[in-house]
Order: sequence, then structure tokens, then C-alpha cells
Amino acid sequence: MTVIVLIAAPEGLRGHLTRWMIEVNAGVFVGNPSHRIRDRLWELLATRIGDGQAILVEPSTNEQGWSVRTASTQPSFTRSKTR
Repeated sequence: MTVIVLIAAPEGLRGHLTRWMIEVNAGVFVGNPSHRIRDRLWELLATRIGDGQAILVEPSTNEQGWSVRTASTQPSFTRSKTR
């Protein structure tokens, strides 16, 4: 099973993902695409995510049985400066 989470992503990306996966909640997609389709979807997401964020959780042959890919043009967190 593959899970993709989109945060502040362009609407076109969400629409494209619904061709291959089910949107179980706003921006959360679940499905079982082949490895080839999953890689092509990720290429598309990573190049067109814009100011949003994309997270992909996919099956893997490690101890956990899954791995994570992330894409964003923004840092994952911001540190506030205190004086």
C-alpha cells in the first residue's frame, strides 16, 4: 500500500492523483500503484509541488517494511528567533 499526503499543493496535482489512488481525506491519498507508476507519480509531484509539500510512504525491503520520500521548496520547519 502507498500513502501520499499533499499539503498546500496545486489542485491539478490532487486531480491527477485521483486517477491512480483514492483520496480518503483532503490531500491524503491511498492506493496500490505499481512501482513504475509510483515512481512516475513521484517525479510529477516533486517537480510540480510549488510552495506546497508532498510526502510519500511506500513499501520497502527494510526492517520497518516501508520508507518515506518528501518534496518541498520550503524548509520542513522554521526556527523562530528570540531575543
